[in-house]
Amino acid sequence: AVDGVDAQLCRFVRAIAKAGNGVMPAAKEIAIGGSTLNRLGGLRMLAGYLHLTAEHLPAFFLAIAIQTAGNPDALRRLRRDCQSPHPLDEHRVMIDWGKPRAGVKVKRAQRRSFDRRRPYAAPNLIDRLIEMTAPLAAQARPQDHDLLFLTKSEKTNCVGLVPMETLGNGVKRFIVRANARIVIWNRAAPERRREPLPDFAAAFLRGSAATQVYTASQGDLIAAQALLNHARID
Repeated sequence: AVDGVDAQLCRFVRAIAKAGNGVMPAAKEIAIGGSTLNRLGGLRMLAGYLHLTAEHLPAFFLAIAIQTAGNPDALRRLRRDCQSPHPLDEHRVMIDWGKPRAGVKVKRAQRRSFDRRRPYAAPNLIDRLIEMTAPLAAQARPQDHDLLFLTKSEKTNCVGLVPMETLGNGVKRFIVRANARIVIWNRAAPERRREPLPDFAAAFLRGSAATQVYTASQGDLIAAQALLNHARID
């Protein structure tokens, strides 16, 4: 039971957690009437009390992608053990991910350090993801259980790496939700108006981050090269 939360909701969350060993089970395994289920927000809402879902995964993915300027597919395959202590600064954490090279299977490592004292720094977001996906990792396919961005498929009922298509659709829904909040903000504070988010794909974030660094450094190509981890400046 949780103070201030509907007691029936708490009972159902405990029941579905038990039925699925911490992961949202199939609908047929839940003995809940349709009207009651709808009143509680449906299966997707209930799943959010147990583990990370495809509705909220894109927000974490976008925040990490913006900070790392990594390739979307390489970041999608981030491992749960991707962090290591910085050798010189106790407040910084190293994050490693792979970068597929064009035309070959060999992967080139990418690494960047982040100041953990910032509340929304990538290492803190990754720590939250590790905790929120722990039940999923325990039931993931063998080839995926060491990965970070895990989801449970509503079609196959299997746990695995989030598909790129699912991630893309999630980003679109994230934009719609964000713009709905921006509309509310602009009505309440027209003197501090915010521009709505444009429609974008995760693949554009890497180039956008490079442009921002290039502009902020007053046209320093070496700074942009270092951010993108390109072997050659051209």
